[in-house]
This record gives sequence, structure tokens and C-alpha cells, in this order.
Amino acid sequence: MLAAWSRAFSPHLFHAAVASSAPLHAVADFRGYNDVVGASLELRSVGGGGDCSAAVRDAFADVGQRLRTAVGRRYLERAFPICGVAADELPGGPLDDPYAQRALAEDLTYFFPAQSNDPACDAPGCNIARACATMRDTSLGAPILRLEALVAAVSTSSSCVGPGYAAAAAALTDTTLEGGGARVWLWQTCTAFGFYQTCDPDSACPFVTNPWLSNLSASLADCALAFGDEGQSVHAAVADTNEAFGGLTPAASRILFVNGEVDPWRAASVASPPGAGTEVLWVPGASHHAWTHPPRPSDSPAVVASRAYIDAHVTAWLHEPLIAPADAPPVPPPACAWSAASVINVLAAVVSGAVAGGMAVLALQSYRARGGLTDVAGADASFYLPLLPDNVAVNFDATAD
Repeated sequence: MLAAWSRAFSPHLFHAAVASSAPLHAVADFRGYNDVVGASLELRSVGGGGDCSAAVRDAFADVGQRLRTAVGRRYLERAFPICGVAADELPGGPLDDPYAQRALAEDLTYFFPAQSNDPACDAPGCNIARACATMRDTSLGAPILRLEALVAAVSTSSSCVGPGYAAAAAALTDTTLEGGGARVWLWQTCTAFGFYQTCDPDSACPFVTNPWLSNLSASLADCALAFGDEGQSVHAAVADTNEAFGGLTPAASRILFVNGEVDPWRAASVASPPGAGTEVLWVPGASHHAWTHPPRPSDSPAVVASRAYIDAHVTAWLHEPLIAPADAPPVPPPACAWSAASVINVLAAVVSGAVAGGMAVLALQSYRARGGLTDVAGADASFYLPLLPDNVAVNFDATAD
């Protein structure tokens, strides 16, 4: 995401970019996320299939039905490691709390890891194939019993699902450095991106849709709980983000958008070239930026081929003129060179984007591909960016203010 935006907004500083698994389109009701999860569960190339998908849907439909009655909720409290069972203060049980019902429905979806799917892992339920193997195992009984077995196999003695409102409120209103981790990503969603992974009844979501628990209103209520934001401000923030950054049509060239077939974030990413000089690459069977991980013998042919494709494009781009006419900066750059501290700040932002969403190719003032050093205005400091198979070295003036 940051790689694409850096190229689009500072083409005179960023020569090209590879935007891997980059959800450029901010959206509040991100129903596409679970739609892709549902499609991934049916994909035989990663161990899914129609039988797995059907079993998952049946199991979650059963969970939904049981959440509607007191008897059903008591069953679920015995079947799954529900948070707060031992110290519950409600008259019936922890799942009488509507917030806990939604939390349980959503927590159970995480046992089907499309986003992080790793075909080579060997732990119980660690990928789609292993989760589906359990959901196909009719010897375990009805689909809900298979789901119970999957959760039991993956869970640790200290883990639980379905925290109630009191626990959520404590986490979302904790502003301390030590305990406020739950607020960090939520702040970004509430103030810029949305990305609430809903499970709407008229969607392809394979999880609990009846009752309709994972809905946009519930997510907006979390924003209000944590930050006092009303729903309207979240919608406005999402619209502002798309207007500011261009959504799915960033005004830029020399960007390669790469997406994996089973990565749910592709639902908000670029699927077709938004303009001249941009390209897209589809990686069959791949999860979230799988091609950016260190190479392994177990990598699929598609992931191996994607790395070669990216490398070829980056190599070609690095032999193109540094600044094309369309890349001229909108305003003249400062006369003085950047300080080392300023450069480090920019690199930190871009590298964090590279780690989270792919690789960025930088070229400031001049460059030489494949490991050469290039002097820039008497620069005496070099920064190496190990974002390509062979490093691209770029020098900066570390003495200027």
C-alpha cells in the first residue's frame, strides 16, 4: 500500500514500486474479505473443496441457531473454550452477553486461515488443507462436532474465544503503552480505512449470517466505544482516504500490483491496470504477499514464478530513464538535500510498507542497478535497501540540514 502511494505521490523520489497484496480501496463494509475466504474453502488446489465449504457452512449455521436459545448457548459454552466461563456474573452464562455472541461468531472464523495460508505447515489446523481435513472427517460426527474438534486441536490451554463486553471495553479503552495494543489497528480503521470484515446475509460469507452479528453497525460501535467516534465520521474518513489517495485508480506509472488467489485482502486491491505503465500479477493459490517471504523448497511453482516475474520487471524499470516527463514533481523540490534523519524517517515508512505489503523500489536523484554505488552531490552516506534479490544502493547527503 505504502509502496504504491509513495510512487504515486512522489514519482520524482520513487522510481517504481511493487505493491504486494495492497488494499488501496478503503471500504467500511468489507464484505469482500469473507467472500474470498468462502471461495478459498472451495479451492481444491489449496486443499479445499465443495465438501469442506458445505461442512463449514453447516457448522456455523448450527452455531448461529444455538446462539438464539438459552439451551443452545449453554451447549456452546461447554463445546468451546468461552472466555469468562469460570468467573461469569450473568444469570445464565457468558454467551447471554450479545457482545460475546458476536465475538464468538467472529473468533471461530480465525480457525480457517486463508490470509495466512501456508501449504507447508504441519501443525493442526494451520492451513486450509488441514482445517478442511478435520471438517471432512465424518467420523467425528455432525459438522459442529468437527468444528469443535478443530478448535480443540488448535487452541492452547490459555486461549479462549468470545470475550464479553466488559473485557472488550477494558481493552479498547486502555490508553497505556503496555496495554493499549488492541486500539492501534482499530484507530486506523476508525479514522481512515474501515475494512470491517462483515458477514452479511446476502453475501458469500461461509460463517454465521443468521443471526446477523458481524455487521457494520457493530464495528462502528467499537469505534464509538474506543474513541467516541460516530458512524458518520468513519464513513467520511473512508471517503476522504479514497479521494486523497485515488482508491483503485492511483495516478501513477511503473507500479506492479501483485495479489494472491486466497488472500482475502485482494477484494480491496487493484485487479486490473488502472492506467498506462501499471500492471497486475495474479498468483494462483497464494496467500497474503506469500512471494515476499524468504524462498523455501516447498514454495509452489506459482510463487516461484511470481518472484521471477517481479524481478524481471524491476530490472527493466531500473534501466528506464530516472524521471519521465509525467514523473516531474508537482512543486520544485527543496534546494537543499535531505538530512540523514529525514531520509531515515521516509525509509522507515516505506520499509514498513514493504514488510506488510510487498517491495518498494527507490531511486532518489540517480541510481545504478544491481549493487553499484552512485554519488549524489558529494554524498558521504549510503543506504542499502535489501528489497530485491540484488540490492539497489542509493546515496544521500547526510550533512545537509
